[in-house]
Formats: sequence, C-alpha cells, structure tokens
Amino acid sequence: MTTIDPQQVQRLAKLARLDLSDDERARYAGQLDTILRYVEQLAQVDTSDCDPLAHPLPLTDVLRGDVPAPGLDQQDALANAPARHQGFFKVPTVLDQTGGA
Repeated sequence: MTTIDPQQVQRLAKLARLDLSDDERARYAGQLDTILRYVEQLAQVDTSDCDPLAHPLPLTDVLRGDVPAPGLDQQDALANAPARHQGFFKVPTVLDQTGGA
C-alpha cells in the first residue's frame, strides 16, 4: 500500500513551484494518500471482458457542420475596438526595437 508523507508532498510542491505551509503539506499528504488508495482499488478490478471505450455513452459528432458563412465587415469588427489605426486593431508594442522579445 502506498503512503504519501509530507516530505513527498514538499517535493511535489517544489516541482510545481508551490509554497505550502506545514499544515497544508500534512493535509495534502492525507488527501493524496486517500486518492492513491482508491486508484489501487480500481487497479484490482478485472476488466479483461470489457472493451476499451473512449466514452461510456454511444456518442456521435455533436458539432455543427463546417459550413462557410458570411463574417463581419471591417467596420463591424472594429466597432468596439478601444484603439484603431488605418483599419486595424491597435495594440501595445510587444517587441523591443531590435526585434527581440
């Protein structure tokens, strides 16, 4: 049986760049340990007679068809733009003068 301790939680938190208190490490250790025990129970279930499924229900493509439709004209597209310049959206500069970020 897997047991998660606060030191393992600290290592995971460091990898995730999380700063956890001692109380949080202890609480999360217990929660993660409970989750892993449930996963171990699921691993014991015999699924040899079950077909692999992508979804438990028989679904078909539920998206609408990809049909061309008229889009917005330039004036309507720019109607709510906070700033415009020569028919385009004006946005803040994101690159420095040398072309780098």
